[in-house]
Amino acid sequence: MKRYLTNKIFIALISIYFTVFYSCAQKKQEIINIPPLPIIDSDLTDSQICNEQNQRLIEIEKLLLKKKFTIALDKGTAILENPCSVEHYIKALELIGDVFNARGEKTNAFHFYGEALAYLDRETSKSRVQALTKKITEVTSVKKIKKKSVFKKNKIGVLLPLTGYYHLAGHRVLDAIQLAVNKFNDAQKTIGFQLSVKDTASDPAVAVKAVKRFEKEKVSCIIGPMITVRSAAIESNNLGIPMMIMSQKPDVTRAGRFILRNYMTPAMQIRTGISYFLDKYGFTRFAVLYPNEKYGMVFKAAFIDVVSQYDAELAAMVSYEPSQTDFSDQIKKLITGYQKFDENGEYVDMEEDEVKKRNKIYRAKIDFDVLFIPDTAGMVNMIAPQLKYHGIDVQLMGTNLWNSQKLLPAKDYVQAAVFPDGFYPESKSKRVKNFISSYLKATDNFPEYTEAIAYDTAMIIMNTLSSPMVNSRKDVTKYLQSNTFSRTITCPTSFDPQGEPVKPLELFQVIGDEIKLIRSCDD
Repeated sequence: MKRYLTNKIFIALISIYFTVFYSCAQKKQEIINIPPLPIIDSDLTDSQICNEQNQRLIEIEKLLLKKKFTIALDKGTAILENPCSVEHYIKALELIGDVFNARGEKTNAFHFYGEALAYLDRETSKSRVQALTKKITEVTSVKKIKKKSVFKKNKIGVLLPLTGYYHLAGHRVLDAIQLAVNKFNDAQKTIGFQLSVKDTASDPAVAVKAVKRFEKEKVSCIIGPMITVRSAAIESNNLGIPMMIMSQKPDVTRAGRFILRNYMTPAMQIRTGISYFLDKYGFTRFAVLYPNEKYGMVFKAAFIDVVSQYDAELAAMVSYEPSQTDFSDQIKKLITGYQKFDENGEYVDMEEDEVKKRNKIYRAKIDFDVLFIPDTAGMVNMIAPQLKYHGIDVQLMGTNLWNSQKLLPAKDYVQAAVFPDGFYPESKSKRVKNFISSYLKATDNFPEYTEAIAYDTAMIIMNTLSSPMVNSRKDVTKYLQSNTFSRTITCPTSFDPQGEPVKPLELFQVIGDEIKLIRSCDD
């Protein structure tokens, strides 16, 4: 009797287990938001907390092996919310990606792996970069689609943040896309393009649901998203829908062959600056002074990648905290010694024990020709005068964030500074002038880079779909990657085999009291 009851209980438990397992398996995968990397002050870091987080990371690995996924996720999330260091944050991201991968949640795995990869130093962490890249490749591999995809050639999906924090930017971009569609349809009445517009609400889960609805509508391709890109990209690739992302988020095109990007990336900006200094001055030695937060770390990693492709060297890399106002310690790390101005009118090295004297001219000795600072114009206004104070007189290089009138209060300290941007509103190009006047008339707003690139993206997509060579979604990506689109508002654009944009950028320089264009992408 006891054995009978035991068997009945066992069978009942097994039934409950499979019922619960099956119901869980049928649930739609929830897209998880990643807590952003908080500002970490290394001077205030508690070694005990670091040791505890080290132990927690080891525990997560053990829990993963035991398939205790929920507990592992809780421990990993706790580290992400209050990491002891950037390294702890990166490791937690990767382990959480491993947990999702083990649970079969490939979209979330890609989401976390991609974020971890964005923070890794590509030079000093080559093996980890390769390992993460391999994991991303595994989770983004797609089963071969057996049936031929049916699509409506004239219907284009648009995926933008139309509510939530980024709603203003989303609506401005939508206005630019609609302007392009109206102009194209008026000029060429053969197809008559239509937009299916959906809101991401800056939520990855909402973006994924929208991509699935696009598939039901049989759209030819998707323009966007801008913010929540990784989860939407992997879903779009899985469904075989071409997607043109407008975001500089690293590695998003790794989601698969149907994913392309049309946006100015860190690598494009750095390549523009380095090639200018090499070609014009023969400068080959570079240093990077960057903020210890996501923007700075992404640009630092990109700089390491790009400089290795040239006959150039990276002489120094120094980070600072975003909250800093005094950069003396960081600047001193860039200095290898001091030089004095001698009687012959030349700078000569000072002896180690030599003391500076009054009424003598000195300068810092450095082993680089160009200093790259990937930060805002406001931060550069604080850093540049301190460089001069410490005797560093060097060519400065920045990002598109420097292309602002906010840089000019420090004009005496940033003379000849060079930085790229993707759009030049004062261009003499008739296309640019017409775009600006049309956008201004339609919206009462002056268009900036994001609106210009959205307009270009829509035009590129419609030109592609209008080709008689394009008869399937696969043909869309093939055509995009086989042609150069030169009739653009920004710069001539093509796409490499990975879906990344290949395009020159406008180059600007501080000259006197102004920021002037010194090299156009049309030159």
